[in-house]
Amino acid sequence: MLEGCLGPLEVSIVRSLCAVVRLCGSYESLKGGSTTEAMEDFTGGVTELFDLKEKVPANLFQIMLKAHTRNSMMGCSIDVSMTVTYR
Repeated sequence: MLEGCLGPLEVSIVRSLCAVVRLCGSYESLKGGSTTEAMEDFTGGVTELFDLKEKVPANLFQIMLKAHTRNSMMGCSIDVSMTVTYR
């Protein structure tokens, strides 16, 4: 069904996600976790984390550009435990 519009890698990722959802029971059960854990679980690769609240490497742009040229997977996330009050 999906093979016509997606490449083999995308189909594999979709099937993996569906399997995880079946194991967890629903998409709602997938709340939580971290971006790095998800990337490691779905790809089997390793991750590198840069916390932008801490000291940011001076060459962060070059690091990201090199990752992009190598077709590396990159992601970002926010801390949802932080509460913001709007007035």
